[in-house]
Amino acid sequence: KEPAKAIQSVEQATEIGHLLTQKGIDARFAPFISGRVVREESGDFFGKKSTLNNLHEELKQNGIAILEGGYRSGKTSLLYAVGERLEQEKLIQTSVHCDLMSNTSTSPDKIMEDIKLDLDEAPPGSKAVITFDEIQAYDRQNQLKLLEMVDQLKAEGHKIVFSVIGDLQGNSPKELPREIKDKLLGMTRGKTVVNELLDDNEIKELLAHGDEPLFTEPVIRYLATEAGGHPLLANMLGSECFHLLKNRDAEPGKIVEKVKSNVGDMLEGFSSAVDTIMAAGFDPLTWEWKGEGVKPDSKVYVNMLPGYTSTLFRDWLTEYVKDKK
Repeated sequence: KEPAKAIQSVEQATEIGHLLTQKGIDARFAPFISGRVVREESGDFFGKKSTLNNLHEELKQNGIAILEGGYRSGKTSLLYAVGERLEQEKLIQTSVHCDLMSNTSTSPDKIMEDIKLDLDEAPPGSKAVITFDEIQAYDRQNQLKLLEMVDQLKAEGHKIVFSVIGDLQGNSPKELPREIKDKLLGMTRGKTVVNELLDDNEIKELLAHGDEPLFTEPVIRYLATEAGGHPLLANMLGSECFHLLKNRDAEPGKIVEKVKSNVGDMLEGFSSAVDTIMAAGFDPLTWEWKGEGVKPDSKVYVNMLPGYTSTLFRDWLTEYVKDKK
């Protein structure tokens, strides 16, 4: 009922002023970001409070954390955010981020050499948080060697974070090899952090960009409902809706129809996450599991996709799963 109400409230608008606030009418550009990492220090990071707190606590207590999630779900932004928080608290003096997706052909020795160079630029004796993003992009032998080297960094007092696609408990062929998963779980004593979706208040804060919103309350409610808690989809929808209204590409009463039409192709960006979920043995429409071996944590996979308050995502997903089957 709530999605229908949210859609109806926007469709019944008759003037631009019913959809954009005065700030939105006056604004030249929308602040929404969907193609790059967002940072707390620049004021672009919203929500993920629970996930960030869990990462922060794991690093304070154990010195190492693993963040489980899906493609384009905000993992990299969280890696930067937890480093910024630890620096602010003076628990570390610097942060080093290693994107393994961009370094698939770089040897572990060279990666460690580059990390050491970054550490050498900090004051003597400085401790760092060192984040390894997209470890699944690295080949198996490099993964094994890298994990051995990471033990030395931890022994030197540095804090370590890994981001991984999927859940470390299961045995999906699209995820890390079982041997690597076991080593990572051993390093964290079996504990991981799930990258969770945004709650309703966090989505609304993102759509308002932490300031006076560009959209009126009915539009915020509509966009929040259709975002389904996913920050990427919220940014895509906010940007598209603002563009349509500012450029008069959709008349009041037609905005929902136009947003759905224009955002449809963008939803293909979720196909990798859906493929990962299905390879893990889950049906993303029912969350029934038909896999083999140890059942993964469904919570990890549920948080990869927008929630099903999003009618436009649900429609796309239904067709995508039908075609895959």
